[in-house]
Amino acid sequence: MVTMKRIAAACLAFCALILSAASLFGQAASTPAASAAYPLQDGFVDAHGVLIYYVEFGKGPPLMVLHGGPGADHTYFLPWLLPLARTHRLIFIDERGSGRSERLQDVSKYTVEGDVEDIEAVRVALGLGKISLLGHSCGGVLAEAYALKYQEHLSHLILNSTFASTREMNAVLAREKAQKPPEKLARLNQLGPPAFSARAPSGSTDATRPSTKRWRGATDIFRSSMARGPILPMTRPPATRRPTGSSTAKCGAQMASLLSTAT
Repeated sequence: MVTMKRIAAACLAFCALILSAASLFGQAASTPAASAAYPLQDGFVDAHGVLIYYVEFGKGPPLMVLHGGPGADHTYFLPWLLPLARTHRLIFIDERGSGRSERLQDVSKYTVEGDVEDIEAVRVALGLGKISLLGHSCGGVLAEAYALKYQEHLSHLILNSTFASTREMNAVLAREKAQKPPEKLARLNQLGPPAFSARAPSGSTDATRPSTKRWRGATDIFRSSMARGPILPMTRPPATRRPTGSSTAKCGAQMASLLSTAT
């Protein structure tokens, strides 16, 4: 009887040893896999009464990315900017009224100033500290305006395919529109107005919309500031087209290079 008890105790001790060794082996084996994983987190930040959607993943210093439009969302950056997750904590947001963020019934709240405060609210809510800020197209306008107000919270400012003056940009678009063949111009006029009427008060024009005036003011202020000298170290990558195909893969590589070399 005593012998059987000793055998049973020895078997239990042996099993415990095996399980302990297996656990240690499993931890060792899982460490490389864990280091290669990039968990994705998304959610909403209540930015002064406006719910702003964000998605983040990656490892390293924070890089917030602002999409174009107005009215697009963050999804067109993917998968092209994915390689940056190896060196940066990427934070994509959908700007107010865009993507999965909250739509506003009061169209007067669609302003550059409001978007800037949304960016700051996300930065604070996620505890990001100093950020690199990448603005593409109209998102670049928001990045410029953010830099004017919150430059102490920036480590890098990256402006991609954007503009520093709404007045000059409107002039360029007017010239391009005037050069279009009549049939394409008619189609453009047919498609264009509804895209903006949802944000415009009834009976307003481009010149009288409060949001248009504020966008123009923000960009022209930035342009005049830059004429006096940079407000912080900035790097402007070569102009690129809307992210599609290999051109955006190349753009992603350029962004990674800029972020690793900028000071």
